[in-house]
Amino acid sequence: MEIANYPDHPVFQHFYDLNQVPRCSDHVEAIGEALMHKADAMGLSAEKDAAGNVRIVRLADPAYANAPRVIIQGHMDMVCVQSKESKHDFTCEPIEMEVRDGWLRAKGTTLGADDGIGLAMGLALLEEVMPLPEVQVLATTNEETGMDGALGISPEWLDADMLVNIDSEEEGFVTCGCAGGATGEFKMPLEREMASGLSGLALTVTGMRGGHSGTSILSVPHNAAKVMAEWIRAISHRASIRLFSFHSGEKHNAIPNEAQAVIGFAAEEREAVIAALDATWEEILGRILKQEPDVSKQQDDVALNDAPLTDASMKALLSLVELMPHGVYKMHEDEEKGVVASDNLAIVSTQDAFADIMVSVRSSDPAVGAELESKIAQVLATFEGTGEYVDRYPAWALVEDSPLRELLKDVYRDQYGEEVVVKDIHAGLECGMFAEKNPRLDMISIGPDMEGVHTAAERLNIDSTLRTYELLKKLMERVATKA
Repeated sequence: MEIANYPDHPVFQHFYDLNQVPRCSDHVEAIGEALMHKADAMGLSAEKDAAGNVRIVRLADPAYANAPRVIIQGHMDMVCVQSKESKHDFTCEPIEMEVRDGWLRAKGTTLGADDGIGLAMGLALLEEVMPLPEVQVLATTNEETGMDGALGISPEWLDADMLVNIDSEEEGFVTCGCAGGATGEFKMPLEREMASGLSGLALTVTGMRGGHSGTSILSVPHNAAKVMAEWIRAISHRASIRLFSFHSGEKHNAIPNEAQAVIGFAAEEREAVIAALDATWEEILGRILKQEPDVSKQQDDVALNDAPLTDASMKALLSLVELMPHGVYKMHEDEEKGVVASDNLAIVSTQDAFADIMVSVRSSDPAVGAELESKIAQVLATFEGTGEYVDRYPAWALVEDSPLRELLKDVYRDQYGEEVVVKDIHAGLECGMFAEKNPRLDMISIGPDMEGVHTAAERLNIDSTLRTYELLKKLMERVATKA
């Protein structure tokens, strides 16, 4: 695969190599083996543990044998999402990339810069001819679906002095804390009844912004599932319809940007239904278009081969979607510190006798997070929903004393002539689990500018990536002086 204007730099060469290997979450065996082969080609020691994590070690240059030992950490899996038009097969095809206006992006799919670019920087650092302290590149598994690798890692693999996580998405910031959270997996019972002689329409809401359910939850207030539920209910108030199916969302950590539903109606009601579709959509557009400039609807005739929901089940499902908390639940009193707690209504998908409901709850305050989970439980109980929270991960608390953070601030000041912004983020990082396993580990998280993460619009800024890598190299030089 040739890419016009693809950057000629070791970081991007490693990223290209990583994107040749399928690495969707929960399917990381091949990328793990590829990383082991890379280590072998570099002549470096590498190990793989029972969780599939890979650790590659470059020993310290003799002059820096007493310098702090540093872990460069990223996760090997990626969120695999594609546009409605894409025919990409994530199980066997490489990510097709293109350069456009200084940004690297994929063709109709997620790019995998989250977090392939972090690992690419670590691999490039291992090959640098410059003298370095001991550097370990730690590639963890399935971060996006439950932080399985971080959960299963042995404390011995975290036996170092410092850790640089390269899984942040904005240059100019150093992240030193993050939210904790959990994924709620629930089922709501549905009833269906036979109906015949109905005409069908497949409805689609598409073109919404979507985004990362942590970092984008404040700036992306609308959710395609909620828009679709509002639309169907509004239609039902103007025309007699039946609901056959409802689907929105793919991943727990992505805000749904598309939704699909199938409705049925008597043939003689078609004109009334079409009029209701158009009128109610215009009302919705009037409310959301300013924040969702690319949103659009589609309606297509479709054959109906199954039974619709009963009227009671349709109303219950729509009510659950509309009442389910989504978005920011609580802000810090100092709004500059951002979001305290939020949840993402990530998936709504009807089956024969139930609807799958998935939510992602995040909070930097355990008490507020528990309060939000209780409210979600109350909504579910109203509609006889049942389930549990899985894949819990702890918050990473910002610490007062961090020599690594201070070194980064000095290096950033030298490189950019300004101060780096220290922040904690409303997203989950594996650092929270690492802190539990090695409380003495001094950690920061950095990364280049990325946009549209967890969507098919994901893109990576090339110049920002190169600057961030230079920052990493200079940071390692400064760490070495602490020998």
